[in-house]
Amino acid sequence: PEVIPVDIWSKKKYITRPIKNFFNIFKIQIGSARRLSFLDFNKNIKISKYKLLLKSNKEVVNHSLSDVYDYFIVGSDQVWNPEFAGFGFYFLDFVKDNRKKIAFSASIGVTDISKEFANKMQLNLKKFNAVSVREKQANDLITSLTGRDDITTLVDPTMMIEAEEWNELARKPKQYNGENFILNYFLGEQSEERRKIINDFAKKKGYMVINILDKDDPFYASGPAEFLWLEKNAKLICTDSFHSSVFGILFNTPFLVFDREDTSKNMSSRLDNLLDIFGLKDRKFIGKELTENRLDIDYSKAHERLAFEKKRGVDFLINAIGGVEE
Repeated sequence: PEVIPVDIWSKKKYITRPIKNFFNIFKIQIGSARRLSFLDFNKNIKISKYKLLLKSNKEVVNHSLSDVYDYFIVGSDQVWNPEFAGFGFYFLDFVKDNRKKIAFSASIGVTDISKEFANKMQLNLKKFNAVSVREKQANDLITSLTGRDDITTLVDPTMMIEAEEWNELARKPKQYNGENFILNYFLGEQSEERRKIINDFAKKKGYMVINILDKDDPFYASGPAEFLWLEKNAKLICTDSFHSSVFGILFNTPFLVFDREDTSKNMSSRLDNLLDIFGLKDRKFIGKELTENRLDIDYSKAHERLAFEKKRGVDFLINAIGGVEE
């Protein structure tokens, strides 16, 4: 498989960017150590020599790619979130042969969408050869919009890869000095109350706290490889992030999920689904204090369910690709 990069055409200039613009999302500065860490990790991704050309309003200009590949797969993280999506390439509208269109664990990420975006989803998703999504709520919504009865709910693609394979990509941060630590990975803002709860527990246990997304933290320069190592080796992960929770499960690391504090849209459906599927609802943090028992977790049943879900994902892809080849 290859990842297709995107060229955006604006005033006769071309701006190349990856389909998922990590540099924008994390506000990574050109030449920074953090940016270099991300670029280094990107060497693990096979990038297509072809590019998708878009106008500055995200309208697909060229459709020539449609004949280059046997099938096109779009998925996972919030690709159909109306806050970021709605772009032609996320609905694969540049692919002329609808049999080639496959959605694998696509995520909407929010529970409320506008009528305009709902109409766009209805128009485009009826054309897909096969559709799987990551959240039950997304399944219900798309089934209602399209009238399809074949929408499948699957786990996130990151969970289709063995923990050992992820571990091969992990790299210990240069800043790490051997101390036990709690990993804070919050995409939303952290209130002072929340910081105090975590810091008080860390002090009690003699742990340091790593705030990987805090620009003032020495570990801010970490890229995806260092993030994987920190997820695997933390004594506890405190997070409001879906994927941080996923890697907690994969690496058998105790984690706690906190509600995101600064979002105007309800984005909890992704995490609620994850905890529900794997029988880990007790990992949701409720209360005013962290206690010792939060470091204990039994992942045996979760990993039994993971094996089952991985097989479902493989079966979906085999059937979807088979539908293209017929």
